[in-house]
Amino acid sequence: GTFTAGALILSNQVSNRNPCLSSAAIVSCDALFDQELTPGTPYKAVVTIKNEGTLPAEVLQLWSGGPCANSATNPTFSGRGNLCAATWITIHDDAHDVCYFPLRGPGACHLGTAGTIVDLANRNGPNNPFNLAIDQLAIGIPYTFSIELDPAVGNEYQGRKANFSITWKVSQG
Repeated sequence: GTFTAGALILSNQVSNRNPCLSSAAIVSCDALFDQELTPGTPYKAVVTIKNEGTLPAEVLQLWSGGPCANSATNPTFSGRGNLCAATWITIHDDAHDVCYFPLRGPGACHLGTAGTIVDLANRNGPNNPFNLAIDQLAIGIPYTFSIELDPAVGNEYQGRKANFSITWKVSQG
C-alpha cells in the first residue's frame, strides 16, 4: 500500500502583503508594524490566519514571543523612555467579533493604559497563550492588531524603537 503524511501549514498574511507559510517549526514573517508612531494616533494591521495544509487543525494559539526590546534608533538623538511600556495594543478576532487583549470579551477592543505591549508579554506568554477559535481556519480568520503610543508621552520617547514578536501555533491537539 501507499500512504502519505498530512500536513498543517499555517498561512499568516498581513493585509496587502504576500502570505508567510509556516511549514517548519519556527518561521519569521513580516512585521505587523514598521512605521514611526505619532503619540495618540492608532495604527492597525490585519493578519489573516489560515490552515493551508491537508489536515484539519484542532488547536490555534497565540502568545507574545517574549519581552519587548526597547532601544535607541540613534543614541545621539534618542530619549531614554521605555517605548514598550508606553505603547498600547489590542488583539481582535474579526470573524468572531471577539476582543482577546487587553480584556477578553465580545465586541470591540479598546486601546488604553490597561493593555501595553509589556502587559501582553507579562500576561500572555508561551505558558499562558490565547486559545483561539478554529471553526473558520480553513477559509481564514482575520485578526486586527491595533497599537497606539500613549498621547501623554514626552520627549524621552523620541527616537526610541520597540521590537516585539507574536507567535502563532496550530496543532492537532
